[in-house]
Amino acid sequence: MPSTESPVVSTLRSYGGLFESSGAVYSPGTAAEIRAIYDLARAAGLTIAFQGSGYSFDAQAMGRGIFVSLRRFAEISVDAERAQVTVGAGAVWGDILVATEAHGLVPAVMVSTSFATAGGTLAACCMSRFSPAAGKEGKWIARFTIVTPDGAVRQCSRTLHPDLFHAAVGGFGYFGAVVEITYDLVRVGKGARVRTVVSRTPHARDLHARLAVPSDGLPTETVYAAFALSKEGIRTMYCRSAYIADEALVPMMPHQPELTSRLLTELVVQLVPPVGQMFWNYAYDVYLEKNDTYVDTVHGYTFFMDGNVRARSVGAKVGLRFRAIQQTFVIPLDGAKLDAFLAACKGEMEAAGTPPAMIDALCLPADEPFLLSSTRGLPGYAVSVAFESLNDDKIDRVRRCLEHLSAVCSRMGGRVHLTKNVLARSADVRAMYADVLDELFAVKNRYDPEGLLANDFIERLFSPATSPSR
Repeated sequence: MPSTESPVVSTLRSYGGLFESSGAVYSPGTAAEIRAIYDLARAAGLTIAFQGSGYSFDAQAMGRGIFVSLRRFAEISVDAERAQVTVGAGAVWGDILVATEAHGLVPAVMVSTSFATAGGTLAACCMSRFSPAAGKEGKWIARFTIVTPDGAVRQCSRTLHPDLFHAAVGGFGYFGAVVEITYDLVRVGKGARVRTVVSRTPHARDLHARLAVPSDGLPTETVYAAFALSKEGIRTMYCRSAYIADEALVPMMPHQPELTSRLLTELVVQLVPPVGQMFWNYAYDVYLEKNDTYVDTVHGYTFFMDGNVRARSVGAKVGLRFRAIQQTFVIPLDGAKLDAFLAACKGEMEAAGTPPAMIDALCLPADEPFLLSSTRGLPGYAVSVAFESLNDDKIDRVRRCLEHLSAVCSRMGGRVHLTKNVLARSADVRAMYADVLDELFAVKNRYDPEGLLANDFIERLFSPATSPSR
């Protein structure tokens, strides 16, 4: 069996460039091949971690022994009548969207790069710009198939193995190899576009009210905010987006990742970090003054970070070292807390001399009981900050800044979103997720009593004294 006899030895790096690990990477294509890799690791006394497409910012896909890539599980099948799509774990979201759009359907929640795999985003329970109305990815997962370390192939849903279902979604590959996923889809009609109307305010007052979506809101409309930090304060751009019928395109520059100007902007931000906020202030003062309504393709609107992926690829060819940090905080639905947290963000970043490349916010509904979901039972405001062009000194300053903000978030009763970087004191993160850790490791012991599957990220954050070890 080639997948177990001839692994590829490689060094795996996080997308942010701060984490790496080396090992043998196996690429099984069947459940039987996955079982063989489990047996191989067990016999050698090694652990296994699952490798996605390499778009994790932190150590979510890092381990210490054998790595398994599920990219060969790449099939995509659309059931237009049921408005569902069934995909292999290695199918990438760009291909999934192409397949569903042909039927006038779209996935409700898609991450911002077309190259991420469905298995990788399930493992992180990701969110998107449409999450204010649609919730997070887990809400739209009807069922999945997982090969657990005992070799069993289990169908999981809210009624079949619900403990494993709610642990594996957002569980970072800690419980088994998810090989197939079925998602519910949203009907938008063929030739759909996304219309975005942008409004501006020279402050962030009433942000909580402006970010609210109607309680009966459909997953085809959303609102989010991007900020331009200036000496005057936090200037805000509110974006209201909705799926619409076929309409003439008036694309927004960030939603055209193929543009040369987008590539150059991304590269300049890497070389001259202050350009990040200069861009957002230019957008506020000049770009949006000329036009406040845009119509984009669904692909361009959704996968806007493909421009960053392209810039990294070009930069690597000329020796640029891209290092970035992104962290998201979920603040409880309280306007005063949101105002205080944004003020803390601005103050901490100014004190540390670390202006962000981007800062934005949106409102998230409470999630189902996915154990490691940042919004499990907690509706809140997701505030995301991103930093680019990081030397070692700036990494240290950003780390201290985010640790302080994580402590503020914890005191407010919020949580750090685990999908991106988590730069926080272990005590703060454990406190945020303390009520589910016993259950998390109980499920782990139930399905992986030997601790065959390892995850540096989970074990770093939660130091599970009760988790299996090898």
